[in-house]
Amino acid sequence: MKDRGCFMNEVTVGARRKVQINKNRIRAYFYIGTVVPVFLFMLVFTLTISGRIKKDHNAYIEQLSNRILAEKKQFIKSTIDHTLYIIDSLQHDISHSQDSKTLTEIEKQTLLESNFRNYLHGLTLPDDEQYVWVNKIINEQGGDDFAIRLIHPGMPETEGALLSTNAEDIKGGKPYQVELDGVLANGEIFYSYYFKKKTSGKVERKLSYAKLIKPFNWVIATGIYLDDFEQYVDQERANLNESFDAQRFYSILLITFTMLCTAILIYLFERNINRLIFSYESEIKGYTEELEKLSTTDRLTNLHNRLFLDEAIEKELARFQRYGNLFSVVMTDIDHFKRVNDNFGHQQGDNVLQEFAQVLLNNTRESDVVGRWGGEEFIIICKECDINKALILANGIKEKVSGFKFTAVEQLEASFGVSSVREQDSLEQLIERADRALYKAKEEGRNKVVVEQSAD
Repeated sequence: MKDRGCFMNEVTVGARRKVQINKNRIRAYFYIGTVVPVFLFMLVFTLTISGRIKKDHNAYIEQLSNRILAEKKQFIKSTIDHTLYIIDSLQHDISHSQDSKTLTEIEKQTLLESNFRNYLHGLTLPDDEQYVWVNKIINEQGGDDFAIRLIHPGMPETEGALLSTNAEDIKGGKPYQVELDGVLANGEIFYSYYFKKKTSGKVERKLSYAKLIKPFNWVIATGIYLDDFEQYVDQERANLNESFDAQRFYSILLITFTMLCTAILIYLFERNINRLIFSYESEIKGYTEELEKLSTTDRLTNLHNRLFLDEAIEKELARFQRYGNLFSVVMTDIDHFKRVNDNFGHQQGDNVLQEFAQVLLNNTRESDVVGRWGGEEFIIICKECDINKALILANGIKEKVSGFKFTAVEQLEASFGVSSVREQDSLEQLIERADRALYKAKEEGRNKVVVEQSAD
């Protein structure tokens, strides 16, 4: 098999070559050129869009979290800022009171602490869980007893208790240590830790803000729980995930629809390509048969040519060797044909060859193979025919030729040589014996039929 291009193969059958359409290659080019790119495009497109949507969702959640957290930080900071304003007001009132001149600084600070405690215990904030507390730093190095709790409206029973930076929340964090480090370094700090809610008893994360009041070594702080914030963010994340799942579902539907369309396209392609290929194959077959006929047919006489005769004799030899089927070969030549060309021209000579070929066809059996061997020589392959039957056939044809009225010349004669297949025969041997018999017929005066010499 020989490749004749993208969609054609050349197949050798015997001595002939035939062209076939490569159906599998046509299908492969179609699938690789259309179906595969469409599927890959949809897959890459879906994965890209899904990744982009997921990235946008994560960015939105992060921005939302940062925005809400910033708002909460601003809220608790403003609470402390307002508390500092109250401290300033209380200090001003004490300084301008009638008894201030008789009070020592320690007494003034104690009075301020008392008034501030009363204020904080009576303070009402928007969140029931929010309050402002005050711790007084005793030891800036931290450790046990580093501070005392001065005011704590949420847990008044702890007022006066000593605090330790080693105390941990439920998650293992050390909020007092973080608070101390922050206020000493920057004067203020935002930090979070885990603490039990009074209303539910659940431990939740709490965002706090603390500020150092240096003259008194007070740390004033407040905080709000983040459970509502976290629940809101989680809900938003769940909503976005639900939206993402829906978009992914629709993407899968789109891919499925695309694959379904592709399957339909494949079905239509297969149905039409088979019809189209069959049409092309029929057309190619017609052309091939026509070319095959042209390659095995003598153009002038329309008889089989020498190539076809060689193949036909080889086939008969194979049948003889396998099954013992006899056959004979009759070789004939028009006597004095050169005179026809010389006297009447080659065109009339061609007409004589055509008419002679028709005489041979009209006087042979349907199973016989008649062909032009070359020039004015012709061969008849007589199937299932021994030497005697072939002799009878040749004599009959000789008489028909002698009695036929040709267009250019009214009468012509022909000589015949007959040979029959023998054991271990080859094409060349068989033809050579027929040719020698024909030559002998010419030597003996022409217009004769001569049979090959018998085997020794």
